[in-house]
Amino acid sequence: MFIPMLLMWNFFINSKSKGKKHWNIQNEAFLVWKVPYERGSIEAIGTLPSGENVTYKIQTTGEPEKIVLIPDKKSLKAQQQDITYVEIQLLDANNNLVPFTDDIIDFEVTGAGKLLAVGNGNQDSHTPFYGNRMEAFHGKCLAIVQAGSNSGKITLTAKSDGLQPASVEIVAK
Repeated sequence: MFIPMLLMWNFFINSKSKGKKHWNIQNEAFLVWKVPYERGSIEAIGTLPSGENVTYKIQTTGEPEKIVLIPDKKSLKAQQQDITYVEIQLLDANNNLVPFTDDIIDFEVTGAGKLLAVGNGNQDSHTPFYGNRMEAFHGKCLAIVQAGSNSGKITLTAKSDGLQPASVEIVAK
């Protein structure tokens, strides 16, 4: 016997429900709510056949206000081979990632390491990986920092026009 997988979805704009719909996932590719655009948040809350709830929420963002650097490691071995990947994010005033920005980010590394490469994941980008600048793609880019042979601090600084520079410190031991 065939039992369709039904889900109940409730759709919200700025915490106001725009209605519930049943979704037969085996017969319908997606659900559609036709609503006027509003700044703020949209949220979909689904109830699975098991009774478990799943939620997906996104927020309208403002213009980029700050640069955030997130290294995958803050300590490297001083042996000229250890690296850290530093994710660069452009955030708005409410700390939301700004997904539709392509601001140019300039990088500088000082201390006991060097900037090995930059990237952004955009297959259409022609910016070289072995430079000291990269445009953001979906509000992000990446810098790869390599430790040298001497112990000490490594500072990566990221700058973009109109934004305060941001830095992160990494230690080479």
